[in-house]
Amino acid sequence: TNATIDVAQDRDEVSSFSFNGNDARSTVNGSTSSHRGRSKTKKELSKLKEARERIGSFINADPVQYFTLGLILINAIMMGIATFDFVSKDDKIQNIFETIDEVFLIIFTIEAGLQVFYE
Repeated sequence: TNATIDVAQDRDEVSSFSFNGNDARSTVNGSTSSHRGRSKTKKELSKLKEARERIGSFINADPVQYFTLGLILINAIMMGIATFDFVSKDDKIQNIFETIDEVFLIIFTIEAGLQVFYE
């Protein structure tokens, strides 16, 4: 497979990238560098596959799925409660709700990232 891509980043700089099998060349303003592709060894691929399978087994286990579902339900209830005046008019309670919401966001982002890595 051969491909060449020219990219003009601004008026003074033009970049070019060429691919030929496992070889890659990049050129920026006439200066060329060559990059020899390195395919992963079977051992590296095996370790990656094993890690993906272990993560998939963990993240898709029933207890983890039920825990995640519980967090989603709690988050939904809290989002509904956050619309009431006693929350929206009290800065201290509103800050607590926002902090808990950020914790949920972090947990859900980690869960989604692990699912993507597994898939």
